[in-house]
Amino acid sequence: MPRLPSLNHQMHQRMEKLKCIGESKRQAKKEYRQYCKENNIKYNSAKTVGIHSYSTYENYKQVSMKFIRYVRDNYREIKDINSISRSHAEEYLLHRQDQNLSSNTISRDLSALNKLFNFKIEKCEIGL
Repeated sequence: MPRLPSLNHQMHQRMEKLKCIGESKRQAKKEYRQYCKENNIKYNSAKTVGIHSYSTYENYKQVSMKFIRYVRDNYREIKDINSISRSHAEEYLLHRQDQNLSSNTISRDLSALNKLFNFKIEKCEIGL
């Protein structure tokens, strides 16, 4: 069985798939609305599938690098990014809160992890 790329590389590949810089966010929202309607999914008017802003992409990249470092340090057995679960993300967010970081930083981290892993975690669910 071939060796998996590093978690950092796997995350980079995932982010590159979400990168939609220069594409119409309005059109992406329209397509997402149609997708939700067809699949009976609750529609979030602010959500799109990709990342349309360069600054958001850079911010999410920073969050992803810190999160992957946390996973590597605390869960050495995880070698595949698909093995990262919602509970890992929740634990990380609570860890960040325990570090007395600002609520804006925690919100950014939450948004990034929700976008990158499609978790749909809400602050009130985990006590943030």
